[in-house]
Amino acid sequence: MLTVQEAFACVMNTAVDFGIEEVSITQAHGRILRETIYADRPFPPFDRVTMDGIALNFQDYENGRTDFEIQGLQAAGFQQQKLQHNGCIEIMTGAILPDNTDTVVPYEDIFRNQNTFSIIKGIQKGQNIHQQGSDVKKGEALLYPGIKITGAEIAVLATVGKTNIRVSRQPKIALVATGDELIAINEEPKLHQLRISNVYAFQSVLNEIGVEAYIHHIKDDKETLHKEFSNLFAQYDLIICSGGVSAGKFDYIPEVLKELNVATRFHKVKQRPGKPLLFAVSDKNVPFFGLPGNPVSGFMCLHRYVLPWLYQSLQMNPVPVQMQAVLTKDVKFDKPLTYFIPVNVQVTSQGSLHANPHLTNGSGDFAILTSANAFMELDEKKDEFKAGEIYPVWFYKSL
Repeated sequence: MLTVQEAFACVMNTAVDFGIEEVSITQAHGRILRETIYADRPFPPFDRVTMDGIALNFQDYENGRTDFEIQGLQAAGFQQQKLQHNGCIEIMTGAILPDNTDTVVPYEDIFRNQNTFSIIKGIQKGQNIHQQGSDVKKGEALLYPGIKITGAEIAVLATVGKTNIRVSRQPKIALVATGDELIAINEEPKLHQLRISNVYAFQSVLNEIGVEAYIHHIKDDKETLHKEFSNLFAQYDLIICSGGVSAGKFDYIPEVLKELNVATRFHKVKQRPGKPLLFAVSDKNVPFFGLPGNPVSGFMCLHRYVLPWLYQSLQMNPVPVQMQAVLTKDVKFDKPLTYFIPVNVQVTSQGSLHANPHLTNGSGDFAILTSANAFMELDEKKDEFKAGEIYPVWFYKSL
């Protein structure tokens, strides 16, 4: 049986590159950028005025002039005007600085006469001007491959005129629920039945990182499983299965994978929850994650193994940072396993992360996931963990 670190290394060694596709800017949110984006011109592209007021040549003021004849109005979005000697041009925020001017005086520092403005406060040369190219030079790299595109990146893409963007290709992912006890979520369950839930939770998590997945339900029948999985391996880039990988009489998946020539890399990990975790790869390099059917087990394995594999295969850079938190209560276990305990992580007033453990009634206690926000990973090398010690946490909710 592999340790958590051994199993994780095995998974990550099979990461692939899903390739590149081009999408429009309206479809780019949440996708992983696969090209470097350069500034097509300097930013600001011109000397941009930052205050409403008047534009003048500072030399005239320095020579003793305080009254300036109004020679025109320069509004944002209009061509650049040119100032004649000894005058001023009324100016609006965002406008291009008129030619032959180098200083902007806000309305608060001037007084209007009939045809002139008088300066009533001291001014500095070059004030209230956002200089051309002071933010970004033409040709400067603005965005790099691997970043996840959010609203901020969309703003940059639009600014440089990128209507189509190269991004990581969307993998086609199958989410498979197995079990005769499972029924559709819109059906009324009998006493011995359960509504399908795990794969909907998985689908939601994948959607959050910009990946779509398609749900399938397969009954616990070996022949049916063989036929359906044969089709799934031919159609999908990744298969994530919930249930059917433990040691029960109807857990046929390990046998079916063998019959389909899908090589099992490992089955069972020294961890709790999630011990029955199975990982396999087909001859066409399609990975298969067999997650335990218990809700907490499957949810933990998704975050600890599947998501990191996806981040790397999508060429995400940087990947989400592995955080660490302070354990707030003593915890003790009997068996030498790596334990993943649900915790509620909070930020203290000093800025550190504190993890408060949540008691659970077992890996089927799905309700515990709503009151916690992360799993704390407690290494198998110890059986007692003291308050104040620091351990890794795997977030599934935002702080």
